[in-house]
Amino acid sequence: MIRIAALAPLAALALGIASAAAAEFTSYAIVRNDGSLIIQSRVVRLFGIYIPDTGFTCRSITSPVECGSRAAIALEFKTGNHFVTCREVAALSDGSVSAVCWIEDDGEDLAAYLIRQGWALARPGAPFEYTALERIAERRVAGLARQIAGAVGSNGSGVAAPRPAPQPPAQKYADQMMIRVRRRMFSLEVSDISWIQGASQYSRIHTKNGEYLLSRTLASLECELDPRRFFRIHRSAIVNAAHVREVRSSGDGRYNIYLHGGQALPMGRARREILEKLLSGIGAKDG
Repeated sequence: MIRIAALAPLAALALGIASAAAAEFTSYAIVRNDGSLIIQSRVVRLFGIYIPDTGFTCRSITSPVECGSRAAIALEFKTGNHFVTCREVAALSDGSVSAVCWIEDDGEDLAAYLIRQGWALARPGAPFEYTALERIAERRVAGLARQIAGAVGSNGSGVAAPRPAPQPPAQKYADQMMIRVRRRMFSLEVSDISWIQGASQYSRIHTKNGEYLLSRTLASLECELDPRRFFRIHRSAIVNAAHVREVRSSGDGRYNIYLHGGQALPMGRARREILEKLLSGIGAKDG
């Protein structure tokens, strides 16, 4: 994970701006469809990256997806209910600002996050860390970064190739997920997933037939799952509502999720809005 302390000065120097004079502002962020943010009534575009238009279609292993829309979804999941701090780099001609932005809680740079997940590309002149992350993403993220690069031009220049032929309507969330374990690729029924445990750059998928350790982040898997069926109950856990047996209160304002397989998972305090959705789908009892 790239922290913001190393990147903000580089961003300012890249445009010849003194970092000491750069304005900072902090608030909750509203994510727009094009991947820009609205923070304190300002339209903010993440410095140093190119996010494809929502019309560009990139084919993942499971189904065609709209690159730009996925970037916006990933940002929504990442920012959530967190404060976002931005350091202005430059004012743009359309009235928006280019800025380096990060999550206030953990300091993770949002632009680096998108590049690492394969939903954005580094622009020419971006900090070298962005370019390095782009090369890693090309090798790691299901080929999406390579396909985005082919659609929008080398190194995020934004010079688009001819728009691909229209894709037939596709199911937004696939019923199967292609996963790789060591050198083996196979199809996993999404409905068989009971919960997913995240740990840094890895995730462990728990199913009724076993467990699978993947070299993918929890956030990248979350983007491929139907949010009406899968819920982020903790920063390191996603559960399938169909596998939830009950929700119990521990009496101190905390709740535990009990699965049909017997596992008990804690629910994060900041994710109480998920509780009502889970309770509406199961006959939860208050323990």
